[in-house]
Amino acid sequence: MLSLFNFNSKQIRSLSTKIADRNNTLHPWWVTGYTDGEGCFTIKTIAAKTTKIGYTVRLTYQVSVHHSEIELLYKLKSFFNNVGSIITTENYVSYRVTNFSDIINVIMPHFKAYPLQSTKLIPYYLFCAVANIIENNGHLTLNGYREVLSYKAALKKGLNASIFKVKCFSDIIPFDVSSIIIKNDLKLDPNYVSGFVAADGSFFISRPSPSSKWPNYDATFSIAQDIRDLGLLNRIIEVLGCGNIKSDSSNMRYISVRNKKELYNNIIPFFTKYSINSGKHKDFMNFVVAVTILYNNLGKGFDNLSKNNIDTLENCINSMNKNRYNK
Repeated sequence: MLSLFNFNSKQIRSLSTKIADRNNTLHPWWVTGYTDGEGCFTIKTIAAKTTKIGYTVRLTYQVSVHHSEIELLYKLKSFFNNVGSIITTENYVSYRVTNFSDIINVIMPHFKAYPLQSTKLIPYYLFCAVANIIENNGHLTLNGYREVLSYKAALKKGLNASIFKVKCFSDIIPFDVSSIIIKNDLKLDPNYVSGFVAADGSFFISRPSPSSKWPNYDATFSIAQDIRDLGLLNRIIEVLGCGNIKSDSSNMRYISVRNKKELYNNIIPFFTKYSINSGKHKDFMNFVVAVTILYNNLGKGFDNLSKNNIDTLENCINSMNKNRYNK
């Protein structure tokens, strides 16, 4: 592996751009992984004077990110045959597909061929069930619309309380999602992992702690998920070839890799080969520089780092995560 020991910030940006340009076309499994992290499938019920029952339904596939990721959303739009639109708000930018024909002819075929692997498969299953009702015009009948409401009620946000005030909908029972099976026995495609990390992964460099007996800079790669996706985290570890599962007092579970040999020999080569594609690849490139310095100084304390090493590590920290939005 090439040593990036002497890379300065200008060279980091140059290499970062080359990796992004090299991966201008998104891999289908990357798209699924990224959607598992950042995407959502919504079922919106709407009052409509044009229908006999007075209601209709709209499906939406959406990915919402920070404004700095707008170029990635255009890549995503291009991947999906340029259907949908890019919507910009004050707080975020979204890629959104609402046209029903585009959903059943472009979006759903992709996720049938490259299925979701996380518990997001549950809302997607409900989404597809409603799409099937709409395709057969069942949503225009009272019984069909009640079925739509049953699927929507099973989503995390459920139904608006006002819907239960309508007499013919007051007894809606949520669909039993326990019947939806999420398979955890198939090995993940590496591109799925890079897409998932682009959404939910983290590369972090921490400064020396004054209270530590042997203070030094530290590096951590991590992924956090709800305990319901513990199986997915274990499958990601299998692909990466390293990592441990950690937990906290909540229902969150974490993949954590802090061992510098594993970071240098497993994590860095993996994401160099399977590009992250999103703005997070800038974090990764700074992470590469920092880990290389720390790896080349294994067994040495903070006092043994050169001024150039420390300046480079500080530059990496100041260019990563939230700080990169200001660059």
